[in-house]
Amino acid sequence: MVKRLPRFRTVCMTALSLLFFSAQAQTITGKVTSADDGEPLPGVTVQIKGTTQGAITDIDGRYNLLMPDSTIVLVFSYIGFQSQEISVLNQSTIDIEMELDLSELEEVVVIGYGTVQKRDLTGSVFSVKNEDIVKIPSSNPIQALQGKVSGVQISSVSGEPGAAPSVRIRGVGSLNDPSPLYVVDGVIIDDNRFSSVDGDVFDAGQSSGADLSFLNSSDIESIEVLKDASSIAIYGTRGANGVILITTKTGSKGDAKLEFSSHYSFQNVANKIDLLNGRQFAQVFNEIGLGTPFNEDLVANTDWQSLIFEENAPLQSYTISASGATEKTNYFISGNYLKQDGVIPKTDYERISVRYNGKYELTDFFTLGNNLTFSNINKENLGNIVSTAYRAWPVFDATDASGNFLENPVGNALATIEYANNSRKSFGVLANIYAEIKFLKNFTFKSSYQLDGDVTDAISFTPVFFVSDRQLNEENDLTKSSIRTATWLWENTITYSKEFNDHRINGLLGYTAQETNRNLLSGSTENLIREDDDLRFLRNGETESESVNDGVDKYSYLSYLARVNYSFKSKYLITITARIDGTSKFGANQRYGFFPAVGLGWNVTEENFLNSSFITNLKLRSSWGRVGNDKIPWDSRFSSVQAGIDGVFGIPEAIQPGATLGRTSNENLKWEETEMIDVGIEFGMLDNRLSGEVDYYYNTTSDILVSLITPAHFGNGNFVPVFLNAADVRNKGFEFSLNWRDEVGEFSYGVGLVGHTIDNETLSIGERDEPKFGGNIGGGQNVTITRVGSPIGAFYGYRVDGVFQNETEIANNPSLPGQQPGDLRFRDVSGDNELSSEDWEIIGSPIPDLVAGLNFNLGYRSFDLSIDFQGQFGNEIYNGKALKQDIANFETNVLNRWSETNPSNTEPRVTAGGNNFFQSEYFIQDGSFIRLRSVVVGYNFPQNVTEFLKISSARFYLSGTNLFTITDYTGYSPEIGGEPFEAGIDTGVYPITRVFTAGLNVRF
Repeated sequence: MVKRLPRFRTVCMTALSLLFFSAQAQTITGKVTSADDGEPLPGVTVQIKGTTQGAITDIDGRYNLLMPDSTIVLVFSYIGFQSQEISVLNQSTIDIEMELDLSELEEVVVIGYGTVQKRDLTGSVFSVKNEDIVKIPSSNPIQALQGKVSGVQISSVSGEPGAAPSVRIRGVGSLNDPSPLYVVDGVIIDDNRFSSVDGDVFDAGQSSGADLSFLNSSDIESIEVLKDASSIAIYGTRGANGVILITTKTGSKGDAKLEFSSHYSFQNVANKIDLLNGRQFAQVFNEIGLGTPFNEDLVANTDWQSLIFEENAPLQSYTISASGATEKTNYFISGNYLKQDGVIPKTDYERISVRYNGKYELTDFFTLGNNLTFSNINKENLGNIVSTAYRAWPVFDATDASGNFLENPVGNALATIEYANNSRKSFGVLANIYAEIKFLKNFTFKSSYQLDGDVTDAISFTPVFFVSDRQLNEENDLTKSSIRTATWLWENTITYSKEFNDHRINGLLGYTAQETNRNLLSGSTENLIREDDDLRFLRNGETESESVNDGVDKYSYLSYLARVNYSFKSKYLITITARIDGTSKFGANQRYGFFPAVGLGWNVTEENFLNSSFITNLKLRSSWGRVGNDKIPWDSRFSSVQAGIDGVFGIPEAIQPGATLGRTSNENLKWEETEMIDVGIEFGMLDNRLSGEVDYYYNTTSDILVSLITPAHFGNGNFVPVFLNAADVRNKGFEFSLNWRDEVGEFSYGVGLVGHTIDNETLSIGERDEPKFGGNIGGGQNVTITRVGSPIGAFYGYRVDGVFQNETEIANNPSLPGQQPGDLRFRDVSGDNELSSEDWEIIGSPIPDLVAGLNFNLGYRSFDLSIDFQGQFGNEIYNGKALKQDIANFETNVLNRWSETNPSNTEPRVTAGGNNFFQSEYFIQDGSFIRLRSVVVGYNFPQNVTEFLKISSARFYLSGTNLFTITDYTGYSPEIGGEPFEAGIDTGVYPITRVFTAGLNVRF
């Protein structure tokens, strides 16, 4: 059917043309002017509705069009003006005045606990609509925001199906989890919805923060990103890192709509790492000289990356929805199936989701409504197999002629895949049931009960196997875990809205209560009597090998909130917000925090003195406020007992089990507070063809909750950290969003540029400003430091001053014990003629200086094209995967290694460990990149085809995602996210994939 469609369309268009010209022709003329100033409008499209026939107005705004009959409708359209439809009705001259299209200014923006017209908005809020969200085929809708929103950095930390991205709004403002708060249809999503608990069992490549992979992108109407205090303070409790509001679809009045959308994709690894082949590795191995030399002419040449990566892994999604509305009801129902195969076996992701949104106006004053989402997710987990393949010796085959796995000194990656059996199954429900009562004309009371519930069961089974003395499992083992999470939230608000004379006021008062309960139960055993799937129960293992672990999270909030929006003559705007939050995570004397904010706005274009046809819109705005953060473990304020402390007691003396104080309580813990200052300008020019926003932000977070080792006199156990309010951090920068859109005849186009700068600095850490270390990459090396004056999680180590060329250089310069010619020469920063940790200094930062996106949109008749770029600049990556503690494969940069015949001053001699692998600039690489994020080509079927097929509309599209990346980084991807102390460290991430997609959207 699809192959015949072009021929069918040609036949239809030919027949339609014959029909037009066989009728009595009629000429229509006219002039198009602006209703604002009466000036003629050149370039206006005058089109016969339902056809591709039309004309363009000339420089005087005039047009001339040959009509097939007198009963058709003309459509007048022009960028910046409202489209009009005029019935011809035997007229020969039609002059029209076109009104300015102020829809962008009148656009309704979703904010916390309500909506507001964009022209009345005093805060910094960025909105992304459904058509941009569905461009990126992904299990997580937040991926679609990459390169689309100013002030937001989104990193695909892993290409693994179901993996959540790392999201940072206006920098890293906390030493704890810096992820934003997510709110879906008013429901605050609980952090760590699918927790990575209990090792590999729950390891799904997730970053901290809420996981939104249960959401179907096609169900989303819009995503709003709240960035400044005026917009965030209403969520004072956890708004310090920004807020992302997600609004799903509802029905619209008119005939009921049935829609079907689907896409099928192929995924491939975007690029591979350049590693040594078999012969090259044999040469390097023989040069190191730690084992029996290889015959370089007889070794195998195994490409382990090609063995573990699968070609054309499919990703498919199918959605069907029904929606509609009457005067009294509104509904939206959808079902979605998504299946994403990993480019590595046993990393697949499968989701089934069902949504039902409804609203029922039972009387003129009483309304009931609901937003319900049910999701069922199956996920296979494998662990970090990428690192195993990266390190594998290429001189050995993976299997013998019979398919048996062969030994590899660092492990056989194919054997690991074969014997791994880790998976999790999750069932989640997100529900919001509410009632609204209108009273006293201008008041509305709303009460809603919300539930975010999840049941996740995981299982890990390893059978008996033998590959080598280093890779074996002598007894099968089984681990099962179960997490039950339930967060309920009861919110009650009263709103007041009134317009009188030149005044417009909207007020909000509210009370909310929330509680989260999470329970973990896990158990393990060994030596099951049989290895069949149906017999994998803990009771079937050896009793003496059984172990059980359980845990609980339980915390609650109580909040009071208020907000007033006031507008005078639509010129002068003010928003005052306040929220009081209490949390059980803090002691009674510090439980509550007060979070106020003020936003001011001035619509300059409403002033009489600015009567300009050039400037269509000009608004100045600013805001100040404080918001809070409490993202620490729920029991951090309590004392804990440290078990497993044995002691010698009794007569006769014997070792007795014991326990001691592990952590002292801290009843003085209190909220982190972020003070936010924002100054912004919004503008529209040339009939809003050029529009944009520019903001300057300055955020200071104080009393940051940080885990520190305290002096022994505190009474803690050995090296037991305690949470303290002990750090201050500052983020500042500019963000911008610029857009140009226009039409030339039947051709329309748009260009958008977004970006922001980030300047992050640690201001203090506790009373003594002692630095905090992190980024453990093995071998006892922590490669990140957070200290006063530096960014959070900066890389530190030796500066490199080249390579020692001979013994004389070693003798005349500071060196480490055992260094030889060909070793890296480290800089003596302290000047004491010795090398030690005193010479380590900041050598890079994972936080970029600039994050940007560039977007193009083109349209011609029924075709459309969109091209999106994203990029970041000024950040570094620590190439931790290249760290060697034993002999493993190398990247091809070692081909330029130092030798007596190749006196390189950049690449040291090859070794299997030692001084060259100390933390230093040698492992720092530029993380800047520019990526062609997506290209989408779409075709909207013409009206004559859709009418013949008895459908309302249809669109077919082809797209490519992550098509190419320009970067100097040698890993799979320069997007290396992570938590504040671990960000930017690449120890072997799951590769980002290049995706090619074909999709179809049909509305009946």
